[in-house]
Amino acid sequence: MTHKHLLPIVLLILSACSNPRPEKGSDTFPDLKGEYLGQELPGDTVMIFVPGIISTGMDERDAAFTYAGKEFFFTRVIDSIYTIFHMEEIDGRWTEPEVASFSGKYDDAEPFFSTRGHGLYFISNRPSDGKPYTKNDFDIWYTYKTLEGWMDPQPLGAPVNTGQLEFFPSVTHDGTLYFGRNDPGNTRSDIYRSRRTEGKFNEPEKLPDIINGPANPFNACIAPNETYLIFSAYRSDSSHGKSDYYISFRDEDDTWSQPVNLGPGINTAGDECSPHITPGGKYLFFASNGNPLQIHDPSVLIDPGVQPYLGSGGSLGGTGLPLNGSTDIYWVETHALIKKLKK
Repeated sequence: MTHKHLLPIVLLILSACSNPRPEKGSDTFPDLKGEYLGQELPGDTVMIFVPGIISTGMDERDAAFTYAGKEFFFTRVIDSIYTIFHMEEIDGRWTEPEVASFSGKYDDAEPFFSTRGHGLYFISNRPSDGKPYTKNDFDIWYTYKTLEGWMDPQPLGAPVNTGQLEFFPSVTHDGTLYFGRNDPGNTRSDIYRSRRTEGKFNEPEKLPDIINGPANPFNACIAPNETYLIFSAYRSDSSHGKSDYYISFRDEDDTWSQPVNLGPGINTAGDECSPHITPGGKYLFFASNGNPLQIHDPSVLIDPGVQPYLGSGGSLGGTGLPLNGSTDIYWVETHALIKKLKK
């Protein structure tokens, strides 16, 4: 494995995507109402998430809903900077995607909500604790919402954050934090876990070799009840292309099963880089720059008579239709998927 695969910027998939052909679009934001931005629910069939608004011709990834489902965060690459966007359901209607109040200056990505309260974890290369800004030095940060809005983020600090690279936070119902960390020489990445005691994170423990092994897993999302882990890895013996999603099941005695590839229809010949399980565990959101749907005309994803939303935010808005080689967000119900993969 080359060194470049271990840097967070590459783990975040800075894809060299081509510019899509210009699409006729609308400057009027559509009327989105209901749970999950008013979208048709996917069932056990993979669907692209909000094509033309969330999944566009730009690079989008990560999908974090609050436990109540009333706020949504995702990541979009703007002028080569990873930027966290925010939407909120107000008076029954979803607001237009806007840059989150705490994002937009540094590389910010991988938002994940705590199931305890309204806290949000994410990664950032912003400077902290007197450290100078370094493009590839990512730590895990935390913010929470008050009546005045989202507070200034704070780094988690020791023992989670170190002088190494920490990334992709994921949290269980009991507050246990799973995350990725590179070794000091940036020669490999591993998945760690930190239990929480009396409001503080304990010294992180590296997951066993059945998870970490030689394949250098990254970007791991734990099920809310900690019964399974979905992660990305470059496993040449079972890959459908580049990085793929794998799942490992955890027993009550904390034994992990041999990882299983999630298979075609989710994994592609491209890069799969960002699994997110909803707080209730019902849906899996995932990002890919491949084409899980095997659709070659993205216009069929847009409801008849509805034009792709070009946005009112200039370069901050999407550019039309997905499936142009950029990274898009997909989702699927977990029940049938987990039943099929669990042995």
